[in-house]
Amino acid sequence: MTVHVSFQQTGELVAPGTAKTLFNAAVNVLRKRHPKNELWNVHTEDWYTAIVRDVEVTTSKRRILVGLPVHEKSEGIGREVLCRMMQASLSVAPNKQLQAIKDRIALVTTFLAIGRSGEVGFTSYNLSKWNSIYECINLEWPNLKRSEQQPLSFFPDVDCMEIDFYHAFGCYLAVGGDSSSVSSMDAESWIFPFLRANAAAKVTEAVKRFVGKVPGVPSGATGTCLRVGGAIEATMRAGVVAAVHRGGWEYPVASVTTMLEYMVQSPETLALAGKALAGWPEPRHFVSPPRCDNVTNTLTPAESIRFGNCISALFSNARCDLLHHLRPFAFTMFASLLMYLGSFIQKYGDKHIVIVNLVTTADRFQFSKATLIHWGQLIQQDWKDRNTNALAGTVDWRRKVEDLEATVQKLTHQNDALTTQLGRIEANQEQLLSAVLQLHQGCSAPPVPTSAPTCSTPDIAADVSDTTSTILTTTITITPELTTIVPDTTNTTLTATTTTPNLSPTICPQRVCSTPAEATPSKKRPRTSFLPQAPTVVRYTCKTSALDIAALYHAAFTVGTVVDHIDKRERQRVHAVVKNAATLLRTSTESRLLDISRRLQTAPVSTTSSAWEGWNRIHTQASVELKDIVMKLMQPDVKVGDAAYKPTVCAVGSRLLKQGV
Repeated sequence: MTVHVSFQQTGELVAPGTAKTLFNAAVNVLRKRHPKNELWNVHTEDWYTAIVRDVEVTTSKRRILVGLPVHEKSEGIGREVLCRMMQASLSVAPNKQLQAIKDRIALVTTFLAIGRSGEVGFTSYNLSKWNSIYECINLEWPNLKRSEQQPLSFFPDVDCMEIDFYHAFGCYLAVGGDSSSVSSMDAESWIFPFLRANAAAKVTEAVKRFVGKVPGVPSGATGTCLRVGGAIEATMRAGVVAAVHRGGWEYPVASVTTMLEYMVQSPETLALAGKALAGWPEPRHFVSPPRCDNVTNTLTPAESIRFGNCISALFSNARCDLLHHLRPFAFTMFASLLMYLGSFIQKYGDKHIVIVNLVTTADRFQFSKATLIHWGQLIQQDWKDRNTNALAGTVDWRRKVEDLEATVQKLTHQNDALTTQLGRIEANQEQLLSAVLQLHQGCSAPPVPTSAPTCSTPDIAADVSDTTSTILTTTITITPELTTIVPDTTNTTLTATTTTPNLSPTICPQRVCSTPAEATPSKKRPRTSFLPQAPTVVRYTCKTSALDIAALYHAAFTVGTVVDHIDKRERQRVHAVVKNAATLLRTSTESRLLDISRRLQTAPVSTTSSAWEGWNRIHTQASVELKDIVMKLMQPDVKVGDAAYKPTVCAVGSRLLKQGV
């Protein structure tokens, strides 16, 4: 028996699969025409298998020799392409909208079921059930190739209205549910009666309408492209086991363990693939469909009755009482219609047949279009709130994560800048400590020669009777920002100045006047106090360390108030300075100075408002006590080290009191 399959079809050699199909068709025709031929009585049909194999090999070889692909595999249509197809379908002219709605539900259902093209036409209302556990509709999907039925669960889409199963189904029923295709009572339970005859060809025809019109649709697209695309989406998101089972492929179950078989048949596996095909990034999380609860909870009893009647009237052409055993399904479809109502009108206009039917039905029950849109917003917000976990991987969530990362980076840079600034502050505190130590050393320095004139304020110098002693000139600039004290190593002058924007130390040079006449007197002395105020400069000259220590206390407390904290190490240094000051004074004020030091050590470190107020209280109280110390030093019965320093103490104290200290 010779088989020749070198004929061409549409200018090309037929594919191996097509050649086998043609050969099988020829064998079937011969069997019908010659049923009594002895050839059919042969028990072993090895000859038939050999011929089929020869047809496949010969056809494949000839296609290779002419540069054609051996197998013409279907290219998958995934979620994005299908969404664009359905957008184009909903945008057609009014006279084509009814057919577009029917094509939409057929293509969306086939894709979500990973079904063969002809299987979608054999789904039935009577075999459908609402799964109250997973809150989804379960359709008994007919697997014609394996002569089986398997339950498939369908979930709302994560972000695409056009391929949302509940919205597509609701639109289909809102325009009549193909009631015109029902010719007898026997077919009233079929969901898609228009697909009962030649379903595969009709699905393929519906797909081919988008070839060349929608980007991404393969040139040779068929209904199988939906099955391939659905399988790829399910495998990528839910795994191969869930995808294989949902698609109804034959695989060697006998080679796997019984536990795997149980897992494959479990509702969890069925739901996993269904949620993955609906685009949910986390299909293992619970997914809840849109609900009308957020609307019905705000209605009065009379309005609730009208609400239910509105749904019943809208879906009255479904030839099945959806409000009976599929009541949750009906409410979910209506909620989906409302949730996407605003987007639907914005994209496809309010003259679309679905919108016209929906608004017309709602008007009959005294519900306006604005009310429907408002209800849709409530339903959408409630739906998103109930699916927060399952939405964790969507684009919107990733955008929020990116914004959070940007905020963290910004705060990190600000923290680095603050750390650098605090480092500079610490360096200035080091300068302050160095200045204190130099001041302490300067108090015990040998006296300068009498012949060397010094630069000082005239009225202060007039009060100094002993010009042979060491004279220290201290300039202190007090600001609420920051005070640093920097020594001038060219003479015995100590300078304190303010550095607000730049925290590096600033040296204010002093020079020794050649004659007393070079010293320009100040006409008006600025007022100052121990509390931080506006920038003020005070110059005074003394021959004792008591008032110098008081001035340093002033600077130290100002720094403490501005910086809002002094670390432990710095407190210890200030405490040491206070002890040295008490020793130098040799008066009964030592215990009070030590008490001031202890309060400084225990001051709060936090930058809170309460800590700031605590520092101000400490600063104020310490300033008052320092003022009291100065006044006591001026009393006749108080000894201040060397008796020769007593007039200077009194003179400087009087001057400070006049200045408002």
